Amino acid sequence: MSETLTRPRLYTYESYLQTFKKWVQTGTTSSANLSPVLAEFTKLNWARTQRLHKTISLEPALKTAAEKIEHSYH
Repeated sequence: MSETLTRPRLYTYESYLQTFKKWVQTGTTSSANLSPVLAEFTKLNWARTQRLHKTISLEPALKTAAEKIEHSYH
């Protein structure tokens, strides 16, 4: 699922990452009060998120258990 959910400001993880990436590329943020400082923090947090994606891996047993979940959680 890669689309924004029907309620405002609720995202799937994939669509949030797309939006997050756009904020970095455009120098904006999720805040209504845009400032250069917040834009820089957004860039820093994007870099941290990317590093986590590269370095974190789930234990095989946990990954198998998560794949078996049949319910949808928000």
